[in-house]
Amino acid sequence: CRSLVTLSVLALTQRFLSWTEIKTQITCPAVNFKVRNGHLNPANQWHKTIDCDFLLSFHSPAWPPSAMEWKTRVRTWPDHDAVNIAIAGGCELVPKIGLKYDQFRWRLSFSRAEGFLAGQVGQKQRICYLALKLFFKQKLKNVCSFLKSYHLKTLFFYFLEKKSAEYWKTTSEKAVLKHLLEM
Repeated sequence: CRSLVTLSVLALTQRFLSWTEIKTQITCPAVNFKVRNGHLNPANQWHKTIDCDFLLSFHSPAWPPSAMEWKTRVRTWPDHDAVNIAIAGGCELVPKIGLKYDQFRWRLSFSRAEGFLAGQVGQKQRICYLALKLFFKQKLKNVCSFLKSYHLKTLFFYFLEKKSAEYWKTTSEKAVLKHLLEM
């Protein structure tokens, strides 16, 4: 079964990724690839190392009742139409990783909705998010190893919900980063 999973994911991966060396590791339920000397883009810009994870998921077209509060929450961003589009995409059910002796725990993943919402942010917001990630990687990652990129994204989306369009027009990127770090 492990070999079949590895071969299946390798066949899929070869459609968009080229490499000269690859190492696979199955840590159920994920398959991890460490690709050396690989590229992901048509320009053939080669990267020294690319790290990819593939995870089994089951799509649910319905938005779960436990997440309905997000639909009705009072916010300035995203607008009502964007919320409805995000919700219409449903969610995924994915195995919960890290529980060695419990193979029956699952969690809800809203990665499709998050990806859609990421496409709804403006240039200034995107720059501020990248500055937050850079600050985290340079200053906090070694001190707060329990924090992950997902936490930063969640914090940033919550921050966006609370800030008006006027805030983004009148506040500098430096001040926005300071406000993010004060949360």
